Amino acid sequence: MIRNARDPRRRILVMGGTGTIGSHLVRELARDADLYDLRATARSPQSAAVLQAAGFSPVHLDLEQQDTLLPAMQGVDTLFMLKPYSIEYLIQSKRVIDVAVKAGVRYLVNLGSFGADDTPWSSIGWNRLVEAYLAQSGLAHTTLRPNFFMDNVFARTDLDSGRIIHYFGDQPVSWIAAEDIAKVAAAVLRRPGEFAGRVLPLASDARTMAEVARALSATTGRTFTAVHIRGADALPQLLSRGWEPSIARPFVDYMTAISEGLVAEVADTARTVEEVTGEAAIHWEDFARRHAGRFGGKQP
Repeated sequence: MIRNARDPRRRILVMGGTGTIGSHLVRELARDADLYDLRATARSPQSAAVLQAAGFSPVHLDLEQQDTLLPAMQGVDTLFMLKPYSIEYLIQSKRVIDVAVKAGVRYLVNLGSFGADDTPWSSIGWNRLVEAYLAQSGLAHTTLRPNFFMDNVFARTDLDSGRIIHYFGDQPVSWIAAEDIAKVAAAVLRRPGEFAGRVLPLASDARTMAEVARALSATTGRTFTAVHIRGADALPQLLSRGWEPSIARPFVDYMTAISEGLVAEVADTARTVEEVTGEAAIHWEDFARRHAGRFGGKQP
């Protein structure tokens, strides 16, 4: 592996450096800028400019262009692998793992998804296939398995009406804040030897959507209402918004199963954030206070 003899710091490469998880992760790792050579990938010039403006070194990597993978990974010691939400992530993840081995990457932190190992649901099962390929690759690795992102509720909330669209029915599901995912990922990237071969579940707070709406209402002073959309109605809506059928249909099947109480593990929680970082996990009231402005309330 090619390394810069003038800079002996361990090089960490974060995929998706401007995304929901990646943006938190690079900021978290930047606290130790003197210890690591931190790089983040960017697919477009616009993303690269965002990273540069924030003081980070962008690396061009486009998962749809195979020839960008090896140059991006040259000299990388530790890689954070984040996958796009597309059926293409199966082959794209295989390519990343194969090229990481070829480039001499020593450790890979994989962002997977929460759920049972024997899951029958495609959107979870595809992640298990990636994990299985990673396990046989010979790369030292850790997999993080977050459940539903609190941050994704922003996009489902209509601030004018206070309606929060969801697909869970009356069932509780467990949630994790992107900031907490990033803190755990950063801890693993800093101390990979402590977590080699482990799977870390990330799910801190189990609530129904009605309970989430009440927490947001109580914290922000506005009124929020959870509105359940049935799978039969959700599918045409998702397709009209540009979702790929190969992703939309399995997603709707999974959401329908959750709403019917057929996925018991979806409400399971874990103390991973506290155990790995030594800090309390963010719960819905905390999240609402931190982001009150985005929910139309007064920022504390």
